[in-house]
Amino acid sequence: MKKRDLQPHQSTSTPPADGPIAVTGASGYIGSWIVQDCMEQGYEVRACVRDKNNPAKVEHLLDLNYDGMRGSVSLYEADLFKPGSYDEAFKGCAAVIHAGATVGFNKETPQEVYDGCFKENAHVIESVKRSGSVKRFVFTSSFAAVSHLPHLLAFAMMHSLTAQAEGEQYLALAGSGFRDFTRIAGSSPEMWRDISLANRSALLTEIDEYLARLQAVRAMIDASDGAALDAVFANARNARQAWLESIEKQGE
Repeated sequence: MKKRDLQPHQSTSTPPADGPIAVTGASGYIGSWIVQDCMEQGYEVRACVRDKNNPAKVEHLLDLNYDGMRGSVSLYEADLFKPGSYDEAFKGCAAVIHAGATVGFNKETPQEVYDGCFKENAHVIESVKRSGSVKRFVFTSSFAAVSHLPHLLAFAMMHSLTAQAEGEQYLALAGSGFRDFTRIAGSSPEMWRDISLANRSALLTEIDEYLARLQAVRAMIDASDGAALDAVFANARNARQAWLESIEKQGE
């Protein structure tokens, strides 16, 4: 993830002097970076987490208070599925950055994952409205990169393959790797149609980014640039391994 500096002094921003900023999903990878960025800019951050007494989820956030940054962070318990649970955290806040999402780490069903990303966002908006103080609401789009785009690619791969005259022959030769890659193409077409259209802007951005990187890989192959390909593949393998290890630690 590229770390982007917030720019609190632009005319469209909310400066630290306006009041605290609440961050949902603060214990996650994206949320944690948002908390740190805000603290570096001098904000008082209210980190919204499911369980503030779980050291594995919150210790890294509290440690930020001792890193010499201008801002500070405090913990607030809230649950995306519980109406009103964000009321206390949002009260008196000048801004809310909504990075919370249900991604299945807590054994949610596929429907709960869907509801947590879309329908249950209404609980967050309702708490924002009840606060009477929030001037700016930011909804992150990271889910488009790690869920929507992979589903789209799986659907597109199966569609492309079966549309070819030799499609059935290709499938007859496909192994477990292909089954793993296209597993999510077995999801509900109607649900993913709605998700794709409801998140059109964010999804198109991710598609364009992916196409640019795929084009770069194509150029490496065309140029027989083995060193460049090796670097891309090694980076991908290492990043995936680090991600899996982080998931295992969260489950401990």
